[in-house]
Amino acid sequence: MNVSPDTQSHPEQTLDGFSHLRSEMREEIGSFRERFRQNDVLLSSRVSAGLPMGVPIDFTLGRRVMRKVLEEVADRGEGCSLEIGLDSDKPFPGAGERFELALRLFGAPERLSRIREAIEKRMARLKPDGGCSVESVSEEGMCGWRVLFPSFEKPVEVAVEAPVPEVPSEGERSPLPESDFAKEYPHDVLVVDDSTVGRRLTVQILRNLGYDPEQAENGRSAVRQVRERRFSLIFMDLRMPDMDGIETMHEIFLVRPKGARPAVIALTAEISDVERDHCIDSGMVDFLTKPCRPDELCAAIRGLSRRATRAVAPVQPAKPAPPWQEAPVIDEATVRTLWEMPGGRLATLLEDLYEALLREVPESIHRVRDAARKGEVMVLRHEVHQLTGNFDVMGARRIALLCRTIGDCAKGGKMDEAEVRIADIEPHFEAFRAALDGFIAGAQRKG
Repeated sequence: MNVSPDTQSHPEQTLDGFSHLRSEMREEIGSFRERFRQNDVLLSSRVSAGLPMGVPIDFTLGRRVMRKVLEEVADRGEGCSLEIGLDSDKPFPGAGERFELALRLFGAPERLSRIREAIEKRMARLKPDGGCSVESVSEEGMCGWRVLFPSFEKPVEVAVEAPVPEVPSEGERSPLPESDFAKEYPHDVLVVDDSTVGRRLTVQILRNLGYDPEQAENGRSAVRQVRERRFSLIFMDLRMPDMDGIETMHEIFLVRPKGARPAVIALTAEISDVERDHCIDSGMVDFLTKPCRPDELCAAIRGLSRRATRAVAPVQPAKPAPPWQEAPVIDEATVRTLWEMPGGRLATLLEDLYEALLREVPESIHRVRDAARKGEVMVLRHEVHQLTGNFDVMGARRIALLCRTIGDCAKGGKMDEAEVRIADIEPHFEAFRAALDGFIAGAQRKG
């Protein structure tokens, strides 16, 4: 298979005729992000969870189509929204299976009509080859283009990108490539976590490994789903309102007979020796510290195949947490790890989770203020708990500790102090946003 000059200019993105789709898509999009922000154009990207890091095709046509659409929308698309996605009908496509690049533009009909006409003129000069084709699609409020790539000439077995950084425990093998792990360790998985961002992180890691997990936002939802479906593995947040992780597990064990019970792995930001012993005595098989790391999750799943609880080192006495004002605004190690992981709807997991966080935080802050004003202590503790979990996952150390402090005040009946601290949430969230935007901009410049 010939590799085009366009692809050869980026040798790190190809290997023996393979195209590194995520990197190539991110590279095209990255050069337009600032123009899109300036012109009030919303830009989002996604890659099907099962699409491998590298596929044996020439992606030149896809890059050219992206570039033409991006250029036109950057100039004329004020107020519009552009979504770019790489989609496959099947996870881990192989010989005889196709995938497509889809670009969909949403906006006012008159503006879309002008943009589409200009893009169609530019598309007319393209000459698809190698079995590729370009189709235009439209419906009310949307116009778009699909680049259809031919069936693969050989099964996809190579992951061009280096595996996710790992710190394996003694005796553990390194994680398998994404396309192999779920095949070697098959499970029907449920993720239970009241933190939207934390749940999304765990789910995306599992999807990157080839699983198709279900989700539950609380214990009652988890029990309901277990009644309807036989899961073999559940990742369970320990600290949830209404029903905590252990209560939820007990209810699940009542639903399922002993021989058909799922393995339950705890998810927790912090745990004491007493709690750990109680969880093991109750039937949990392992623990993962939030935010979840891919290498630790892989090790925990491998441990299940040995039908034994993985040895866990005793908890060391926790050092007193520093005052929240002294904590770093952002934990760069956490955000860098999230940046290096592929996302679901967007190109990186960091961007995926950040989008969810920006969508949820304003309303969450409003509910926190309202609960404090009305003196609703339990509601306030629940809302602050969710904010804490979401910020912990994103590496927002200072504001996470601030929210934990507010929760402690509410728990201790110090509502006046809690209200004073609540006023600090918004400015410190803006500081976190500025720091994270700066990190993302720097990472994009580095390519």
